[in-house]
Amino acid sequence: MNSDATLKVTPLTTETWPAFDALVQRHNGTRQLYERLGFTYVRPKGLKNCVMSMNVPAHP
Repeated sequence: MNSDATLKVTPLTTETWPAFDALVQRHNGTRQLYERLGFTYVRPKGLKNCVMSMNVPAHP
């Protein structure tokens, strides 16, 4: 990806989560990508993997 490119981030909600989840299952991303999307680093998982977490607010 070009360093001048911008990433459009759609807020994750209970409505947008299924599409995001499907995308994540098909593509791997870097830790930095997930942090830009609002995930937080939890712990390492092996040599080249880590656990990331995000709280998604419930729809009232």
